[in-house]
Amino acid sequence: MRTPLRRVAVAALASSALLFAAACSGSADAGDKPSAKKAEPKPTPEAKPLTRSQAEAAALELKEMRSGWSSDKSMTDTEDGSTVFGLGTADKKQCQPLLDQIIHSADSPAAQATVTKSYSKSDLGPYLSHGVFSYTVEDAKEAMKNSAVPAGCDSFTGDMDGDKVTYSYKKLDVPAAGDETLAWRLIAKMEGQEAVPMQFDFAAARVDSAISVLLLTSVDNKTDTPAFKDAFKKGAEKVAKATEAAAK
Repeated sequence: MRTPLRRVAVAALASSALLFAAACSGSADAGDKPSAKKAEPKPTPEAKPLTRSQAEAAALELKEMRSGWSSDKSMTDTEDGSTVFGLGTADKKQCQPLLDQIIHSADSPAAQATVTKSYSKSDLGPYLSHGVFSYTVEDAKEAMKNSAVPAGCDSFTGDMDGDKVTYSYKKLDVPAAGDETLAWRLIAKMEGQEAVPMQFDFAAARVDSAISVLLLTSVDNKTDTPAFKDAFKKGAEKVAKATEAAAK
């Protein structure tokens, strides 16, 4: 494949060189003619914050999930479902962004609109939640920046609903989406020999003024990584269409 492509590139370069030479050898009168003005590119409109109804429309629906999933309203314990994404309090302050998962960070701007929809494969999981958080573009960038993971958080302890928990962190690879992405996996083990480890796969994509957030919660290794990555991609695409429409 490289040889034909190389020949095409050389031919194109030769053609452009001939055209350049012909232009330089033209009459002086031709050179005196005023050049045509180039049309200036129109500035791209900045995305406006999504309204609640626009954020609602951008959230994943059951029909967009892979087979085997069901709607799970029990995962949404507030009107906007934002508390689904809070995973406790870290003993190390620098590790708190891992548990705040963007929406809970005290150092980040508050979202202007938030919508969460949750799904499950069984009563024992896994559980998947998709959140759409609306900001100005500047605030969305700030929220992502404040959620970046600092060094020294590979393992740390914290509190989750009154239980002492040991968290283990690792970076998570997800498909590229939006303008910037954050993704990680947390393994949470509560104190006690009978405690079953919980796995939290988190991914967020900023798309202009909105952030699409996905959380997959698994218990006893009952996970669904393909569904997680597929939902992350679809969620970011829906949010991208919503922010594009809001900018018009």
